[in-house]
Amino acid sequence: PRQRLDMYMPKGTSSGQQLPVVIFVTGGAWTIGYKAWGALLARRLCDAGVIVACLDYRNFPQGSALDMLEDVNTGIAWVLRKVERYGGCQLAMLALLSQAAQAATGQAVLASAPLWHPQALAGFVGVSGAYDLEGLAQHLHKRGLYKNLLDTIMSIDGQVAYDLLSPLHAARDPPPNISAFLPPSLLLHGTADKSV
Repeated sequence: PRQRLDMYMPKGTSSGQQLPVVIFVTGGAWTIGYKAWGALLARRLCDAGVIVACLDYRNFPQGSALDMLEDVNTGIAWVLRKVERYGGCQLAMLALLSQAAQAATGQAVLASAPLWHPQALAGFVGVSGAYDLEGLAQHLHKRGLYKNLLDTIMSIDGQVAYDLLSPLHAARDPPPNISAFLPPSLLLHGTADKSV
């Protein structure tokens, strides 16, 4: 199964050390992402004394976007529960927004299982993320991820659900006080990046 993760540990880590932790979730157009794509970044961060967890999740056709989100939430929850055992201190965008919305409202929110608290994260960095799924659909279609396939990936119970799965939609209509539950966040995107 794809629901695994790789832990990268700095050399010479001793028990009792409190090291920073990065949870890395790769992209891959929902069809080809793989945890090993984070290996080079993880090795560099380990050289700087950082523990890195590279999460893997089901790709289409093994899972839909909702399944992928559940896998990412499961991976984050596992790392947050277990990281101290590896010498880390308590510390993939829709997962964060879903957890924060649930914390702010006290109500169950789509794609927020298993539960982990967003305040357990010291920060969030999104790099070249797919935040506006509807806006990306035509662009991705021209690049070979055909809209009918993307519609299938972005479906819930057979219905296309860009509005429920798009971080942009979640950010446009947040519950009151959601910002109190979000860690500091940084979104990065290169001006020459034409893939997303």
